[in-house]
Amino acid sequence: MSLPLISGEAWHRLRMGDFVQVEWPSSPQLFELIQQMMRRDPEQRVTAREIWTHPVVSRARIEMEEAYAEAVRLGASTFAASPLASVREDFLEDILAEQSVAEMDISF
Repeated sequence: MSLPLISGEAWHRLRMGDFVQVEWPSSPQLFELIQQMMRRDPEQRVTAREIWTHPVVSRARIEMEEAYAEAVRLGASTFAASPLASVREDFLEDILAEQSVAEMDISF
């Protein structure tokens, strides 16, 4: 099975930084990060460190670290902390919420 080629006017508009066709009301923070990651000029593009510390990515990382700690505490498989594992129902809602990482309960 081959993957479809990504082309067409819509894709080229996105690559040029034109996001008017995209509606993403659920997470302005994530939308902004995606825009920063897609900047054509590498000097203007967000760095790996900036992605790592971005609030949405930080919240996801904290959630996965908590899942890992809980699995270890229970003696369960640490696969629960894998991006491939199932997550609780409100996982996306929580990481896309625009609260600061400092506001999250990160105690284990």
